[in-house]
Amino acid sequence: MKNQQSVYPFLAALCIGAGSLLTGSLFSGCEESQGNESVVLEPTTMPQAKNDGMLHFTHAYPTGAASTSVLEIEKILPPSAVAGQPYTYTIRVRNLTDTKLSDVTVAEQMGYNTQFASSSPEGTVSGGVMRVNLGTMSAREIKTIKITATAPETGMSGTCATVDYNAGLCALLPVVQPKLALSASAPGEAMVCDTIPVKFVVSNPGSGTANNVMISSDLPAGLMTTDGQSKISLSVGTLANGAAREIVVPTKAAHPGSYENRGLAAADGGLKVESGVVTTNVRQPVLTVSANAPDKIYIGRPIPYEITVTNTGDGVARNAALVDTLPANSSVSGTSQGGTYGDGRVRWALGDMAPKTSRTLAMTLNPLSEGVYSNSAVATGDCAAPVSVAGKTAVVGIPAILLQTRDEPDPVQVGTATTYTITVTNQGSTTLTNIKLVATLEPTEEFVATGGDSTGEVEGPIITFSPIPTIAPKASVTVTVRAKAVKAGETRFHVRMTSDQLPRPIDHEESTNLFE
Repeated sequence: MKNQQSVYPFLAALCIGAGSLLTGSLFSGCEESQGNESVVLEPTTMPQAKNDGMLHFTHAYPTGAASTSVLEIEKILPPSAVAGQPYTYTIRVRNLTDTKLSDVTVAEQMGYNTQFASSSPEGTVSGGVMRVNLGTMSAREIKTIKITATAPETGMSGTCATVDYNAGLCALLPVVQPKLALSASAPGEAMVCDTIPVKFVVSNPGSGTANNVMISSDLPAGLMTTDGQSKISLSVGTLANGAAREIVVPTKAAHPGSYENRGLAAADGGLKVESGVVTTNVRQPVLTVSANAPDKIYIGRPIPYEITVTNTGDGVARNAALVDTLPANSSVSGTSQGGTYGDGRVRWALGDMAPKTSRTLAMTLNPLSEGVYSNSAVATGDCAAPVSVAGKTAVVGIPAILLQTRDEPDPVQVGTATTYTITVTNQGSTTLTNIKLVATLEPTEEFVATGGDSTGEVEGPIITFSPIPTIAPKASVTVTVRAKAVKAGETRFHVRMTSDQLPRPIDHEESTNLFE
């Protein structure tokens, strides 16, 4: 000890422990003082020389090597102290690990010739031991204690430090709560021919992953997916927190109406959520077409046609159009409202027709001959079934007939003959059909012969000609009757004509003078 006293006029001891475990003293004899008995301290660690002029005693717990220990305790003391006067020294505690230590407490035990005065941070003194609680020390953190003490006598003054701590293993388990949110949307209005996209957006606003997410929906009656399914079942899979998925399902409506739809999202752990109800009103344009045309018209006059297109449905008929196919042997002299003529058709572009609206179109048709003229009009529009109408007009000619009878010679001497020439001329615009001529002789004449465009049969005074099938407009036919005068006097040759075009017969008489 003498050598040590000469080298270290003031000496401190370090004792380091953990919990209830003590590694032992850093000195060969580190014992509490008993009353006024002296304790001999023999240090097992030597001070380190540093430039600050202080004595540095350092020990690493529990192995003595800083690389394999938990704490390092360093005491920094002045080179000497004056007997009876206070001196201050420092205890520096360093956490050597990357782990937080809790309840770190330093116990400084008074040895020989030492009395404690105070500490910072403040500690408690009991039974010659000052205890300072440093609390929690973070990884690699350093905390310092300043202690003021007094050495009453000259010689050596010593203390012994121990340390307690708790090094716990803390584990954090994330506690999460996934959630589901589901929204559904669809167009508020659609046509029955449209594809209706039903969109679902499923999201996870919770704090954990939602697994095996499914979206399902029972479609309302009349609404089906484009592949013919009445139920929607969609696998979304895993949905991380904060993630969202959008899925669009194309559907078709079978008929007009109001369709309500909602979706259900479900996932593992009993997660379920319903979307709100979305409504789509499905509409459909319905076209009708009617024609107004005269039943009959005389040839040479134009035929006026009116065609009316009406949208009786509840949807807009977009790109509506009307095409009228003309009958053969006719031409168009005029159209209304932008109608165009070509390739035997008249076309109207009607644009968009709102529900309950009509368009009336007109055209003038020129027939080139007699007959029944039938033109077919077809109305079309987007999402509307095409509809058609046929207008029929009978084109007829005007009958006009000239019946003439001429006798040659006149007057006629009894015993000689005269010839009656009967001419039928079609002065009208229609063909005469089934023309019948009947001639009658009075008793003053007797039948000799017939001739011309038809042959006649005689029964008494009546000559009946075979029916003439047709006489075209501006054409004529001629028949003759040769008769012999048998008695003098004024005689009348009577002719009656009928045809299909005449509501009444035409009668004509030719007067001939017969003389002796």
